[in-house]
Amino acid sequence: MSSDLNTKLAEAKQRIQAREQLERDYAEARENLAATRKQLQATALHLEQAAIEVRTLEGVTLDRFLYALQGSRTQRLEAARQACTELENEYNQYAKTLSRCERDAERLERRIAQDGDPQEQYASLLKRKQEQLDDETGQPEQLRELGDARASVRAAVADIQRAVDAGNEAFDDLQNEIGVVGTLGRCQVSEGAAPIRWAMHASRRTTSNQSATRVAQSVRRFCQRLGDVLSRHGADEANHLPAFAESLERIADKFTGESLSVSPEGVGPAEELAEQLGTATALLEKKLDLVKQQLIAIEEQHRAFIETA
Repeated sequence: MSSDLNTKLAEAKQRIQAREQLERDYAEARENLAATRKQLQATALHLEQAAIEVRTLEGVTLDRFLYALQGSRTQRLEAARQACTELENEYNQYAKTLSRCERDAERLERRIAQDGDPQEQYASLLKRKQEQLDDETGQPEQLRELGDARASVRAAVADIQRAVDAGNEAFDDLQNEIGVVGTLGRCQVSEGAAPIRWAMHASRRTTSNQSATRVAQSVRRFCQRLGDVLSRHGADEANHLPAFAESLERIADKFTGESLSVSPEGVGPAEELAEQLGTATALLEKKLDLVKQQLIAIEEQHRAFIETA
């Protein structure tokens, strides 16, 4: 049974490699198809221009009369006809190439659709092999350790991705609310309408405070996600994420409607918050990339162990 599964796993890996090559061929065929279409369109345009010149020289026009007076009509007409002939041959060649590229792309697309997904077949066989190992000898210690490591890193990827999404959402919310408050600030009322000015000022203050509350809530959600990452998966001393978490919490606690007013000097609370959100999210994205690389390596070790067991 184990030998049979090993054979099927090896065949599945070969199908995966063949599928990857097929997809590369298909991508190249699509590129060739697009390039040939552009060449055909350009040649068609040049051919049309050459045909117009031939008709002009052959017809009864002022241009023909002037060329005849200059003694150059015959030579120009012959050159234009020669250009037309060459462009027609070039056009026909591109048209044939286009048809061939279309057939190649369609053929490869059909093969991809007909072959199914070899990755699913491979995953199913790998699962059967692991179940067989567990039934025969109990799960080997190394396989159990790899499985635990894989689950841990997968959880880290999910947690960090949620934190990155929350950081991007908080940054977008900040920019949107700055825009809302900025629009309100541009609304002006004439000097003689004091009651209306007072009412609009009160409305702007209320709206600004509401906007600031929404921003603070988004920042706190980000801080919560960031805290989850730090508590569950540790903090790299070099990336200063714990310091950013504390700083963002302090800014959120003090954030008000006035904080959303963009400072002319570019150093106000809104600008400071935007900079810290952007930097913290970028650090998280860098951490996410590293953890994803770890996951790829662990999954490869996990697959290799099962295949060779």
